[in-house]
Amino acid sequence: MPRPAPSHSGCVRPGFTLLEVIIALGILGFSMAVLTEVSRLSLMNSRQAARETEAAIVAQSVLAELESGSAELADFSAEWNPTQLGEPAWRYEVRIEQTSVQGMVLARVLVTELDPGDEAPTTFQLIRWFQDQEYLELLESQAENEAAAS
Repeated sequence: MPRPAPSHSGCVRPGFTLLEVIIALGILGFSMAVLTEVSRLSLMNSRQAARETEAAIVAQSVLAELESGSAELADFSAEWNPTQLGEPAWRYEVRIEQTSVQGMVLARVLVTELDPGDEAPTTFQLIRWFQDQEYLELLESQAENEAAAS
């Protein structure tokens, strides 16, 4: 007994049409492109944050040397190589400036990346106030003179 041929007018076929598949692939492709770009930007920002953190560590180390007295409170510049292998990675400059507050000086440390490759060099600036040693010595000598006079 042969089967009757189904009529095309009443037949509902399950599955996707070619247009639906093309649209789905387009959405998938666009999503992958967006995720790739977001991933690239994330990696770039991560590298920049790491360089800025290293520059901040260099600046804090230099200021710690100034605070401890192992470096003189004077203008100078030098290069910093944390690994001591190859070329120095950073250059720092220390500038000591007088302030409007008597007895205080401002120490400004500017750290610059020496070889950033294709990107713009990373710079970091840290400022700290210190007591002016010359002013403190002047106060001590005045106190000694007053004590000797009385």
